[in-house]
Amino acid sequence: MTQATGIATAPLFGPLLRKGAISRDARILLAILLFLVLWGLSVATFGIVALAMVPLALVPVVYSVLILITVGK
Repeated sequence: MTQATGIATAPLFGPLLRKGAISRDARILLAILLFLVLWGLSVATFGIVALAMVPLALVPVVYSVLILITVGK
């Protein structure tokens, strides 16, 4: 049996991240929820600038996805 390492050993996240504890779909939804909560906290802390930084940072990601779709991968 292998021992878990990294964030899976943290007391807060460990039980949720261990394999088989929750489904893959639930993990994806939790990741999206965490992203939105952190984004909301950054907006509350830094104001409107933080609201604009996330879409600005995602521009290269969307550009890469569009290229991959165009190429057919």
